[in-house]
Amino acid sequence: MKILYKNERLKKLFNSEIQNGIPNKKMIKEYGTELAKSLAKRILQLQAAVTLEVYFKMGLGKPHFLEDPYKYNFSVAISKNYRIIVKPIYPDDYDFSKPDLSKIKEVTIMEVVDYHGK
Repeated sequence: MKILYKNERLKKLFNSEIQNGIPNKKMIKEYGTELAKSLAKRILQLQAAVTLEVYFKMGLGKPHFLEDPYKYNFSVAISKNYRIIVKPIYPDDYDFSKPDLSKIKEVTIMEVVDYHGK
């Protein structure tokens, strides 16, 4: 899938030098070594999936759609508590009454958050 980012800061943080699941120095500084490794791995896995349906079927990171305040977004686990919040980019002709994840080929990474508390 094509991966977009909510803002330039996230784009610079995640979009440089992630190769073979190895995080860049910026990611390690921001999230620590272990969380940065998991984050880099999940981003590569999202990129490798052709559609959102393929990614959900792989089950990597236990993807699931969220409730308010993240409605219409889904999360991907990167640790026990931390999640990547991802917003699908729905095609113009997407029929929400008949959800079809095979039509979603682009997503936006919105944030990395611990929404379960500490």
